Amino acid sequence: MCNVNEIKFYQIKELSKLADVSVRTLHHYDDIGLLKARRNHLNGYRYYTLDDAVRLQQIVFYRKLDLSLEEIKRITTASCSVMEMLKGQHALLLQRQKETQSIIENLEMAMSTLRGEQNLDVLFGSMPKEKAEQWKKELVNTEGGTSILQAFAGFSESDMRTKEAISDDWCRRYVEVLANPIEEESVQQLVGEAYVISNQAISEINPEFANKFLDSEGYRGFTELSKANSVFEDMYEHYAKGFAEHLYRATLYFCDNQLKTNAQFWLAQIR
Repeated sequence: MCNVNEIKFYQIKELSKLADVSVRTLHHYDDIGLLKARRNHLNGYRYYTLDDAVRLQQIVFYRKLDLSLEEIKRITTASCSVMEMLKGQHALLLQRQKETQSIIENLEMAMSTLRGEQNLDVLFGSMPKEKAEQWKKELVNTEGGTSILQAFAGFSESDMRTKEAISDDWCRRYVEVLANPIEEESVQQLVGEAYVISNQAISEINPEFANKFLDSEGYRGFTELSKANSVFEDMYEHYAKGFAEHLYRATLYFCDNQLKTNAQFWLAQIR
């Protein structure tokens, strides 16, 4: 590349190469008065001065910011000092940086939401397709639905398939004890497994809860929220009628007995 400090005049091809701008573009800038070329009175050839080269760099800069040629002409012909012009360029760059960052964040959110939807499809993989679509739609449309999708977006497809298999296996085993009283050991053991799985899932979804666990009151509140969510109730009822209510009562019993009196034991299971 030519060094503009070493020469005072540029043929049009030299300036084209220097600024990485086509000759055709320079002709256009000349025609509209944005960058007027001087003429060699002997041969009529266009040539440019060092000031023209500097002006062209400014034009290139503004074009990269997607300013129209009319706007660029107004800016570059305004009566202002070099410092004022640099400050103006700096302000434009900061504004563009802000706009670009906003676009990036929106794209990342869109990608995250899409990944979350795909992971929900995997999580509902063992369910009837129509039901799965209905549950996914209900989850997404509830308050905090976007947060749910973004939370699931952090898992790989392999992770989600593992979670789906664990959930399906647990539900099938719970169906086998539905006829048993809620306080029976076989039931409480499975509720304890669900408690461990729930705490681990919460920690994975929200790093703020890492190395923490839900105590008896916290898990009771979690259970009440789950019961109020029609999607979770429908999912349990898909396995067996009465599943959701039996699990709800068994979990409250677990909170008031197993978890309240033996919290350290269950904390050790989570870790």
